[in-house]
Amino acid sequence: MSDDPAIRMDPVTFEILRHRLQQNVMDMTKAVEKVSGSPVVLYAGDHMESIYDAEGNLVLAGMACTHTTLPTGKVAKYILKTFESDPGIYEDDQFFFNDPYISGIHNNDMAVVGPIHYGAEMVGWAGAVTHCLDTGGTFPGGMSPWSRDMFQDGFRIPGLKLMDRGKVRSDAIRTLANLCRLPELITLDTKAKMAAINVAKERIQAMCHRYGVETVKQFFHELMNYSEKLARAKLEKIPDGEWESSTYLDDPAGDIFEIHCVMRKEKGHVTLDFTGSSPQSSYGINASASATMGGCFVGLAGFLFPNIPWNEGMYRVVDFVLPEGTVVNATQPAATAANMPTGTSMLIESLIQELVAYMLYAVPEYRREVYCPTWGASADFQMSGLDQRNRFYVTIGFNVMGAGGGARFDKDGCNSAGWQGSPISWVPNVESSELFYPMLYLWRRELPDSGGPGKFRGGAGLEVAFKLHDAGNSEARVAGIGGGFEPMNIVGLSGGYPAMNPYMTLVKEASLENLPTCLAEIQGKKESLAPKALFGMQDGDALMLLSGPGGGGWGDPLEREPRLVLKDLMDGYVSREAAAEIYGVIVDMKLRIDEKATATKRQSLRKKRIPEQKSPTADPDSVTPHEDLDVYPLGEYLRLNLSRKVFQCSRCGYSICAIHENWKEHILLREQCVSGTQRFVLRELFCPFCYVCMKVDMVRTGTPLVRSFRLLGLS
Repeated sequence: MSDDPAIRMDPVTFEILRHRLQQNVMDMTKAVEKVSGSPVVLYAGDHMESIYDAEGNLVLAGMACTHTTLPTGKVAKYILKTFESDPGIYEDDQFFFNDPYISGIHNNDMAVVGPIHYGAEMVGWAGAVTHCLDTGGTFPGGMSPWSRDMFQDGFRIPGLKLMDRGKVRSDAIRTLANLCRLPELITLDTKAKMAAINVAKERIQAMCHRYGVETVKQFFHELMNYSEKLARAKLEKIPDGEWESSTYLDDPAGDIFEIHCVMRKEKGHVTLDFTGSSPQSSYGINASASATMGGCFVGLAGFLFPNIPWNEGMYRVVDFVLPEGTVVNATQPAATAANMPTGTSMLIESLIQELVAYMLYAVPEYRREVYCPTWGASADFQMSGLDQRNRFYVTIGFNVMGAGGGARFDKDGCNSAGWQGSPISWVPNVESSELFYPMLYLWRRELPDSGGPGKFRGGAGLEVAFKLHDAGNSEARVAGIGGGFEPMNIVGLSGGYPAMNPYMTLVKEASLENLPTCLAEIQGKKESLAPKALFGMQDGDALMLLSGPGGGGWGDPLEREPRLVLKDLMDGYVSREAAAEIYGVIVDMKLRIDEKATATKRQSLRKKRIPEQKSPTADPDSVTPHEDLDVYPLGEYLRLNLSRKVFQCSRCGYSICAIHENWKEHILLREQCVSGTQRFVLRELFCPFCYVCMKVDMVRTGTPLVRSFRLLGLS
C-alpha cells in the first residue's frame, strides 16, 4: 500500500509509523479496559479510542464503537476554538465533554480529550469515549425515550478541564461524581480515559523523539490524504447513481417517524441527503447532526471503506444534507439521549448499510463486501433498583450485541454475529451479569426463524429470558429502550426478506419449575410490552425478549438449495413450518427431503405470487437469453441492459420496461400487512414471467412506488 504516489514521505517510514500508530490506539484501548470497572466497558466493549492531529482532524480510529469516532474529533476542534484563551490549553491538559448538540451521540457517551505536545509544540490530540451507565437525568440510566427535553436527558458538559498542566483537578472529578447516580463508575470511567490519553501521549512523544516532530506531523497529514485517495479511487470504480430508501422508528406515544436517505454518488464523491425525514419528536428518540454523522460513519467505514484507514480522509469524499428540526438533526431543546441504541442513529447505520450494499453489488470486484442489514431494531432495557448487596444499580441488557449478521450474496449470515458498529464488542457473559446485578438467566439461545429468509438467510438472533433474583427491595424499575417491534426494519436485499421483529414479554408471577426453555413452558400472566414501555418487575417475574435480532436475507427463498434448508432444520435455525411455507421444502419424518413434494410445493408458492383475478402480462417473445455484456446489475434478479436501454429480470431475461420508466410499475406486486395496526406493509415485487422475487420493500401503508435506484448520465 505504501508505494502510492500520493505519499511524499519515505514509504517504508510511512508503513512503520502507520503500524505504530495502530498499535498506539490498541494500547489506549487496553488502558481503558484495565482501569475501568464498568461492566459496559469490561463485558460489552462499549468504548472508543482515537488519535487526532493538532487541528482536531481524525488521524486514526480504533476498532471499538465507531459511531463515536468522528464526533470525538469535533470535541478537539471545539476545545481549540473555545478554550484557547480562557482557561487556556497547555501541555498535559485534559478535558471532559458529553454535549451531543456540539459533538457526540448522546449524553451517556462521555469523552476525555487531551493535547499531545512534544517540547513546546502541539503535535496532536488523543480522545477516548466510554458509555457511562447513568447521566443523572429524570430516568435512571439516561437513555430514556420518555425524556421530553434535553434537560431530562441528564447533565451535558461542553468542556471541563480535568487535568491542568499535568495536575488532576480533584474538584472537577468530584463534580462529575456528584452529577449522576453511580459516582464510583463515572469516576473510574473518567480516570480510565485519562489513563488512555497518557498512554497516547507517551507513545506519540516516543515517535517524535525517534523520527522527529515534522516527520510525525507530515505522517498524520499523509495518512489522511492516503485514505482520501483510496476512498475516491474506490468510488470512481462504481457507476454514478442514486440509491434511495427509508426506515422507521416509533416514540413512546406510538407515533411513527421516517428516516429517508438518498445516497448520490458522482465520480469520487458521495452525498447523503436526508431530506424527507420526519420532523423531530417531542420525545428522546431524536439525533443531533453529530449523532447522525456518527451513525453514517458505521455504514461507510464498516461496509464501504472497510480496508481503508478510518480517518478524516474518508469524510472528505462525503457531504451531508441534514434538514434542521428533523429526527436526523434535532434542534434544542429536543431530547436526544435515546437515539442510541434503538433510536435514530442506530437505524441510520442499517439504512446506510442497505444503500451501500446495492451500490457495491454492481461491481464484481466489490461483491464480496456486500452484507444485508443487521441490528436496525432490537429489544433492550435499562433496569435499576437495589442489588443483592443493597446498593443502587443501573444496567443495560446488552444482549443486543448478539444480533445475527446479514446474509451475503453467496452465503448465509453469521449467527449471533455481533454489532456492526463495534468490531471488538462482545456479548456480556451470563455469569458476569448475574454477579453484578440481581438477575438469574433462564436461557440465552439462538432463536429459530429469527434470521431473514432468502436464497441465503440472515444469521439467527439472540433470545434471552431472566428473572429478578435476590434484589435488595424485591423489585426493579425497567425502561424499555427497544425499537422495530412493528415495522420490519432489518430488511433483506435482492428478493430476501426482513428478519423477525424483536419482542419483549413480561410474565408476572412466573412459575419456573422444571427449568423452562421457552415461553410456552412458563406459567403466569403474560403481557406483550411496547418497545419503549416503562414497567416494574417484581421478585418472581420473568422477562423474555428477542434482544439481538437476526440479519436480513439475500435473494428469493424459493431459490435456496433444499439441502441447506434441511441442514438449517437439523441445526435448529429454521422450523419445519418455515421450511415448508417459506422455502417450499418438504421434509419427511426421517429428515429426508421429499423432492417431488418439494417441487410441487414450490410451484404452488410461485403461483400464489400472482395477484388474485389478475393474469400474468408478460409477453414470452420479450424473453431473451442472458446477455453478459453491457449489463449493470441492480441486485440478484434485476439488471439494466444498457445496450437495449431496458430493465430486465436477470433470472429469465424478461424485459420489464424502458430505462426511463419506473420498473416497479411494470411487475407483479403483492402487499402483506406486517402488524395488526396495518401501518406497514411488506411490498413483494415479482418478475411477471418467472415469478422470482426481485425485491421486498418494507414501507408505510400507501407509500408510492419509489424506484430505489437510478443511474446518472443515462437518458
